[in-house]
Amino acid sequence: MKKIAIFTSSESDATLELARSLEGDERFHIDIAFTDGGQENATRLRQSGLIVNEITADTLALQQETLAERLADNGIDLIVTDRFSMPLPPAIAQRWEGRTLRLEDNPEIFKKGVDEEWAETLKLNFDPSAVPPPVPEKQSQPTPHAPECAYGQPAAAKYNTATEGDRQTPPPPMPQNYLLWSILATLFCCLPLGIVSIIFSAQVSGKYFAGDYEGARRASRYAQYWIIASIVVGVVTATLYIPISLLG
Repeated sequence: MKKIAIFTSSESDATLELARSLEGDERFHIDIAFTDGGQENATRLRQSGLIVNEITADTLALQQETLAERLADNGIDLIVTDRFSMPLPPAIAQRWEGRTLRLEDNPEIFKKGVDEEWAETLKLNFDPSAVPPPVPEKQSQPTPHAPECAYGQPAAAKYNTATEGDRQTPPPPMPQNYLLWSILATLFCCLPLGIVSIIFSAQVSGKYFAGDYEGARRASRYAQYWIIASIVVGVVTATLYIPISLLG
């Protein structure tokens, strides 16, 4: 079975249509979906049975190598974009060169047939007579919710694709990295302490992607401590400097 990773827009419904068209297909399967924002759209995608992660431009750019390795380790064969607001980073675009499909450039894909279109993209032989019959309907069961990965701040790329009989415990949400506060504290409060807070903020995503959840929480906590220290030192320094400068 060919595994697909799809990068979709929060404003597009094509991914939902695509998921429905592949339901029961024994050759193609959407393994993971990334959305560029929109909690409502992410919720709809999860309700359709997809594993969904919300992702920001900063996370996509800074963690592109890690994300590419995760996708490769999970055996992703095809990258699909659906009006995704960000360009695919080089680490992903180059690794899946010739195995990337843009739904927005293929409006006839659903008329032509998803199997045939992707068979051409993956250089596979397409034999309509070999298309397997529809899978018999099973008794409806509650759809398990995908792991709630806080991909929007930046978020996690680690996901669980185990089968029903071998499903792993979902990863915890990624802790806050406080990167914006670290930068503000560095610029307006205390430069040395702010730089330390930026270092710890940058470690949060890396440790989380590596599976070191406790390390990510610890880096988040330390970043918060150093931000507070930078603000306190900045306020105290300003409080002492202003009267002295006026007296001088």
